[in-house]
Amino acid sequence: MTADERSRAVAELTDSRDRLLALLDRAGEQGWNLRPAPGAWSPAECAEHIVLVEEMTIEFVESYAAAHAAPHDLPSLASRDEIIRRSAVNREEKRTSPPRARPTGAWTPPQAIGRFRAVRARTLAFAESTPLPLRAYRWKHTFFGEIDFYQTLLFLAGHTLRHARQIEEALARAAHSGT
Repeated sequence: MTADERSRAVAELTDSRDRLLALLDRAGEQGWNLRPAPGAWSPAECAEHIVLVEEMTIEFVESYAAAHAAPHDLPSLASRDEIIRRSAVNREEKRTSPPRARPTGAWTPPQAIGRFRAVRARTLAFAESTPLPLRAYRWKHTFFGEIDFYQTLLFLAGHTLRHARQIEEALARAAHSGT
């Protein structure tokens, strides 16, 4: 990961964190369970899902990198960075979450927000300080196929923005209907 890539990943993770927290604050307890459409996830479910995905992902990245030496001489996947950035936030591309990342509705707003803050702090600390060659490590993402660990950071930022947009839809629908 170059200095520019590190800076960009940290900025995207920070921006998506700030946007999500602002939206959750705006939703408040009254908007926590609003749905933008029947069957769509509420802000509560979006927040829980974001946390579950990020906890699983950063745990995998850290543990895999600790247990495996970086591979050498792999062709670069950097040309796919922008595709991941665009696709991760695209709400028109419908996806089904894997069962282990589906929300259960068990968390209160403070619990979900606290867990999000904690996992994003962990992800940011990793992005800011890792000496690992993130472009050398790869894994098979459910939706994007083979991506490197740098692209995984981009995905986490974009995934947060994707669901922030979903929360915006719920809040806009509630404002429009007067709820």
